[in-house]
Amino acid sequence: EDTIVVYTSDHGDMMGSQGRMAKQVPFEESCRVPFFIRYPGVTPKGGTSDTLFAAIDIYPTLCALAGLPVPRHCAGRDMSAVMRGGSVEASPAVFLMNQLPHAGEGMAANGEDGDAGQTASDSPVRQGRETRPGHQFINQPTYRGLRTNTHTYAVAESGRWCLYDNVADPFQMKNLIRDPAHQAMMTGFDKQIEAWLISAGDPFPLADAVKHITDFPT
Repeated sequence: EDTIVVYTSDHGDMMGSQGRMAKQVPFEESCRVPFFIRYPGVTPKGGTSDTLFAAIDIYPTLCALAGLPVPRHCAGRDMSAVMRGGSVEASPAVFLMNQLPHAGEGMAANGEDGDAGQTASDSPVRQGRETRPGHQFINQPTYRGLRTNTHTYAVAESGRWCLYDNVADPFQMKNLIRDPAHQAMMTGFDKQIEAWLISAGDPFPLADAVKHITDFPT
């Protein structure tokens, strides 16, 4: 009766959706995961919320629910008020990224990718040029993006990659990245991503990337 139980996942799986397998892409099947929490006497039974919640929010939220101070260096938000049935100041978006470093960092590729000994700039996996049939990272670029309550947006190193209206197009079948009517929206999203990159010390080359549109499959 005094135990906090959490059921969640670090990622989903494409399972063939969008012609892809595995994870590390900005599509719903990969980045939208369940989050259930039970804390008897604290979390409302059967309660739900559409508040945006990211994996980095779990630690500070659990600290607060347990009555522990949230470390100042913690990047996530304390969402314990939501877990108690209340609300917090709405966040405009949660940020999306894959763990592959941007190609300029020169980090060695994982041996499990079959590219041991290659640097990030050499590796086809790291540059989204993987073409081996069945490889889990086939046609997958390094990207940064965001998910709002209504849209998903992602920018690859080589250019803007995808924009989806998740309300009108819940299966993400229509990429709006080339739609002139959405240019102002994407510019606003770029500013949010830029602010996040600065705060995180992330060297992803956003300023150059948004000048182009990538041809990576979606």
